[in-house]
This record gives sequence, C-alpha cells and structure tokens, in this order.
Amino acid sequence: QFFEPDDEEQLLADLRSFVADYDDPTLIYYGGNNFDETRLEQSLSTHGFESLKSHVTYWDLGIYAQQELFGDFPDYRLGSVATNVSDWTPTSDLDGFLVGLLYTQYKNGGSEPEWDNLKQYNREDLQALNSITEFITNTK
Repeated sequence: QFFEPDDEEQLLADLRSFVADYDDPTLIYYGGNNFDETRLEQSLSTHGFESLKSHVTYWDLGIYAQQELFGDFPDYRLGSVATNVSDWTPTSDLDGFLVGLLYTQYKNGGSEPEWDNLKQYNREDLQALNSITEFITNTK
C-alpha cells in the first residue's frame, strides 16, 4: 500500500520503482470506467513522468465483472461482487465515493481526514479485489 497524502510526485516515483521490479506487471483496480488508469496517467504527465502504459498492463476489474460475471449481484460495486463470489466481508462503513470526496476536500484546503480509516478502507478494497481475482482465476 502506497501512502503519501501530501507528496504526489514522491508517491508516483515510488510506484514507478515498484513496478520496475517486475516483469510485465499488471495494475488491477476496480472502477468500471477506466478512471484509475486515466487519473494515474494524468498525474504522471503532470509531474513530468513517462507513461506507465508501455511498462504495465492496466486491468479495470470493474469492467470485466460487468461484462463477464453473471450472478445474483444487487449491483456491480466492488463490495457487492466480492461478497457474492467469496467469503470476504467489509468492516469499514466508508465507500469509494466518500473516500474520494474526503481526500479531494483535504487537497482543496479542507480538514485532514482520519487517515487510518481511509487506509483501512483501502486495505479492504485490496482484499476484495484479491477475492474477485482469485474467483476469476479459479473458474477459468
């Protein structure tokens, strides 16, 4: 988990170093609209870094889930899919929209959010992503 709330340039440099250690790395995220890839590439460009597109494969698991997974899902949000394909259960009461809002407000001069709560939410997101990835891998 990369965490650097006030130094995006350093965060991006750390990410670039991390992916450089792997052959053909895949960055998996759950957006359903390529948002994470687009935002990451914009940030890299803003800070003068080369695009990662030639070094990594981006995989929006949200798009894959909507197109390929069929089940009794109430919706295709990350938590809904993860709880339906595995024994994963969330403990955080936050959601991605609220996390994004809190961080955006902070970056725009608002109050500092409870970082531990946001990092816990992020850890749960990673666990949910992993549970869906394992489900897909085991059913192919």
